[in-house]
Amino acid sequence: RIVAAAPRHGRDPDAVNWRGRVALVVGGEGHGLADPAVARADDLVTIPMTDPVESLNVAVAAAIAFGVGGRDAAKRFLDRWTAS
Repeated sequence: RIVAAAPRHGRDPDAVNWRGRVALVVGGEGHGLADPAVARADDLVTIPMTDPVESLNVAVAAAIAFGVGGRDAAKRFLDRWTAS
């Protein structure tokens, strides 16, 4: 699955299904992703921000999204491990 990072109209990272093989696509600062790349994505993710923050560095945005996905994977692993 392809998840595209978008500045607006995407889902919160906690609401995205990060299970399985996921490619996170992020665009350059300023212009973001091209429309065709966004159109091919299976899901859009937007990192919620409060004023006065309008945008994040692309590396920071990717790290936050990957952090949520990694946290979810670790939780699933621990849930399986402690259930046995």
